[in-house]
Amino acid sequence: MLISVSGFPFADDESEPPPPPDDLGRAGAKAWRDLTAGWVFDAAGLITLAQLCRSLDLEDRLQKIVAKAEKLHCRGSRMNDVELPELASLINLDFS
Repeated sequence: MLISVSGFPFADDESEPPPPPDDLGRAGAKAWRDLTAGWVFDAAGLITLAQLCRSLDLEDRLQKIVAKAEKLHCRGSRMNDVELPELASLINLDFS
């Protein structure tokens, strides 16, 4: 049986892993399934796991944008060359 705490479903009998939140993308949902298959999380752990998975989705989207870009810079508001905002965001993500 599944119960929900703060919108995050989890199995109360721990017999099967909880399903990923509906808003996760491919990378986040894969990480959710991989991690919940081998670990049991309490409600706080599931909330943290959901945040991690959303961060992985964000990183995946930023990686795709940067990979498709012809250049790693663009025109800034003062008509100067600046790095792509997506690249700056990607650099600032810290998963260590």
